[in-house]
Amino acid sequence: MGFFDGLGRMIKGEPVFQPGDSDDGWRDADGEPKSRQKDDYAMVSGEAARQTAEAAADTATEADGPKYLPKIDIAEVKSDLGQNGRVEYYFEVHGDDKVRIELDKIFIFGTKFELDRWMNPGEQREVLVYRGQARKDTSYDKCQIHYRDESGDYFMCEFWLDLRLEDGYYVISRTKLIGAVRDV
Repeated sequence: MGFFDGLGRMIKGEPVFQPGDSDDGWRDADGEPKSRQKDDYAMVSGEAARQTAEAAADTATEADGPKYLPKIDIAEVKSDLGQNGRVEYYFEVHGDDKVRIELDKIFIFGTKFELDRWMNPGEQREVLVYRGQARKDTSYDKCQIHYRDESGDYFMCEFWLDLRLEDGYYVISRTKLIGAVRDV
């Protein structure tokens, strides 16, 4: 008996299992359900479960190795507030010490700005991250930088923007990493 046969019987109000239905090997020669083996219900002690989990973790680590998440940091923020509230922001980005990465894009003040800059391990570079109208409010106080390693795997760091009031506009004075690197 298939699923839809049983469903049809339920809709009609009939018993789902009726005499003569195929049991697909679930019953023994006497027509009784086959009993489970004693091992099916065996409980594993806490120590044995821990050893099994550690062995599985060791196997996964040896086969693939732990995934490395490259980190970036913003060492310094430079702002150039011009006439009519136009501003340019430059971030001094410190790349990861172990792998080469490409800074792909930044989401800042509700806009996306393409960076497309490769950085060698340990390199620090000044990058233009925003050019536009300065903010008159503090509604955008976070930015996200998306980057990738040479294998093409993408990562993202989110930074909190510390905004200070200058000449009637809010400008970034510093940044702080929020949480950890995310694999995206």
